[in-house]
Amino acid sequence: MVIAMRYPDFLRHIVNAKLSEHMKKIKNLTSIVDEVRKLVSSAEAKYGFSSFGGNPEKLADYLLSKDFDLVIQAFKAVNGLDTLVDILNETKNKYNDLPIVVDAINKVLEKISGIKKELSTVQKTNLVRDVGEYVREKISSILSNADVNIRENDIIIRINNTASLLIKPIKHDEIEIHLSVTKTLQKNKLEKLVEKINEIINL
Repeated sequence: MVIAMRYPDFLRHIVNAKLSEHMKKIKNLTSIVDEVRKLVSSAEAKYGFSSFGGNPEKLADYLLSKDFDLVIQAFKAVNGLDTLVDILNETKNKYNDLPIVVDAINKVLEKISGIKKELSTVQKTNLVRDVGEYVREKISSILSNADVNIRENDIIIRINNTASLLIKPIKHDEIEIHLSVTKTLQKNKLEKLVEKINEIINL
């Protein structure tokens, strides 16, 4: 069954439109735009899902194929998976009365969600490692008795079994710290201690 121009064309009306929209905000996309257009154009001829004389239901076959995996990889390479998700959600909205296409899109979105989780884990690991190495370098130049342990999600610094500093990287330029100190002080040093705590809080 051939379904004519009842549906927006996937390549011309959805992919191209969304690429143009996102390119204005995400400069990295410019490096893959031509590649993505060529991949989808070649697939259009192969699978016959064009709205211009083809069958849009065939889009489901393409989305679940290894050919579409190449499109996913292209967006992944430039950290542009959110743009692809937007393309797929727009397609699902426009093709919402074609269950076979909607089902295929949902499967691809689930796959992309898994990829994004993996990327997030890798990025987090790399961030902790980078911050940990920076901390180790800086601390070792100040304190010879400090032990810096870079763990999976955080960095812990121990000093002479009397103090520990837990560092949790949040972003490349932002960290969360948890400071613990065990020390016996004279009562008359309390005011000075409070001043130091206030100084740390207001760093």
